[in-house]
Amino acid sequence: MGFDTIDAFPEPADLSQFFPEPAPALAPPPPMSDAERKRQERQDRKRAGLPDVRTVDVAIVSALVAALEDADVAGQMRAQGSVRGLTLDLEPLLLEALRGIRRARVNDVPVTKAAAVEVLQQRLRLR
Repeated sequence: MGFDTIDAFPEPADLSQFFPEPAPALAPPPPMSDAERKRQERQDRKRAGLPDVRTVDVAIVSALVAALEDADVAGQMRAQGSVRGLTLDLEPLLLEALRGIRRARVNDVPVTKAAAVEVLQQRLRLR
């Protein structure tokens, strides 16, 4: 078995049966524009029965305005000269936001309670 020179090494065996040629890589799909991506997201949300993000935002802001008015935050700000130390109970605010979201319609169907809770939690990053 003594190989005296490099020329004495046997030719390598055909290993192609063990290592087949890789398939050519598929070209990645062209990137979507922002408008196309947002359009796709809106369609996906609609198919899932979830309201548009803008609808959720309007419901949240409307609920916040109502909560600020109910708590007479403007009057308290005038009385003490700042907003420092003012508190606002979030439960009525969140319940009103949920009611606002549920008033929306997706595919001519009212938004379900589960969908409303899901989108509110997502938008407020509560989960």
